[in-house]
Formats: sequence, C-alpha cells, structure tokens
Amino acid sequence: FFKKMIHLRKIGIRILENASRVIFLSSAYQNEVIEKMIPERLREKIRNQSVVIPNGIDNFWFENIGSPKTIEGKKEIRLLYVGEISKNKNVQATIRAMEQLDNIESALSYTLTAVGKIKDRNLYAHLIASSHFSYIEPQKKEKLIRIYRDHDIFVMPSIHETFGLVYAEAMSQGLPVVYTRGQGFDGQFDDGDVGYAVDCFNEEEIGNSIRKVINKYTGISSHCIFNIERFSWECISKNYANLYNGVIKEKC
Repeated sequence: FFKKMIHLRKIGIRILENASRVIFLSSAYQNEVIEKMIPERLREKIRNQSVVIPNGIDNFWFENIGSPKTIEGKKEIRLLYVGEISKNKNVQATIRAMEQLDNIESALSYTLTAVGKIKDRNLYAHLIASSHFSYIEPQKKEKLIRIYRDHDIFVMPSIHETFGLVYAEAMSQGLPVVYTRGQGFDGQFDDGDVGYAVDCFNEEEIGNSIRKVINKYTGISSHCIFNIERFSWECISKNYANLYNGVIKEKC
C-alpha cells in the first residue's frame, strides 16, 4: 500500500484510521510507518491505537534453552551468522569490521561462521577468501542448536530485515546479538540489554559494538536468557487474546 502501490495509499491510511488497534512487529516499523507514511493530522491517533507484538520462535528453543555464557579467558571470539548468503544480509560488513578489530587489538582474534543457503555465488567466493570466514550448509534445528552454543556473539547487520527470528534463536542459547538500527529487531530491547543496534553500512560501528558486547559479555548473555520468554508463542497468543478481549469490551 505505502511503498509500491501508491494509488492504494489512501485506502491503507483509511484502514489504519478506522482500526480499533494496529499491530506492529517492532517499534522500529511502527515509527517508520507513522512518521513517514501517515499524514501528520492522524499520527497521534494511530500511534495511540498501536501495539507492538513480536513474532515468536519454535517451542524447540524453549524446550532446549541454553545457559548464560562466559568468554573469560578466551583468545578467539567466535561470531555467528545464520541465514542466506546474499548482499542484503551484509555478511561482508561483518568481515570488514573484524579486519578492523584485528588491526587495533592484539589480545583477541575473531572468526565468523555463516550457516545458510548460498544465494549469491560471487559474494560467497569473496567471503570464503577471507581467513576470518568459514561456511556451513543449512542445518536442521537439532544440529543448529549445537552451532549456536559453540559460538559467542550473533552478528547480522542486514540492510533490510522484516523481523529476524534468528536473533531470538541466538538469544535462547545465551548469545548476545548485534542487529541493524531501524530494522525489524531494533526496539525490542534497550540498547546494551541483549546486544547493540548498528548502522549496517558502518563497519567501525559494527566493530565497536562487538567490543562493547565483549566488555559486558556475562551480563548481556544472562539478559538474553532472561528476556527470551517474550518470543514464546504462548506469551504472544496471550497478548493477542488480551488485545481482542479489550477491544470487544470497548465495543460493548
């Protein structure tokens, strides 16, 4: 309605204006829609009737929830990315951030493991040439969970991201996360709580955020485990039920 079908934009705005509630997956998208696509006269009204309810992850991750992790005494920090190998997922920016970290630090070394389907063969050829990078083919969740547990930080500075369930999967195993500012996962938590939001085009900021995670690692890992419940479908379904019940009572 708002980006590609401009001729339907008025209909989309009218639907939002007349809705009892408007549900967004994240506060980042709530702000983007309201501030950029809604007429100023309607922004406050639609914001007041808006609710943020995230997507949930498979119950498998709650049945096999991890423990808080530590990196005390480690010389190698193992970064992880799970998803397709494509320019949008921006793995190349993480590689460049690690190269910058290597130039300014001698006490630690960094590696990045990518798990997922190769969508861009040219990009993959460039990534695999890096000594920092290793690749694993797509895995079922029963094997993927071991990969999460064998790594330290989940880094995915996507250019565009609708939500990013893999951030939550990583959190369930105690991995702090580095995610893109203004995209789907941003706004779920305060910066520094379970990780950090970054400018996906700024390798220096990505690297600095990795260093900030390392400096607060044990506390952030614990927060990941403590906060993962908000991504359970049991919790989410209760939120939706309460939302609908509240609207019904208002109409009665």
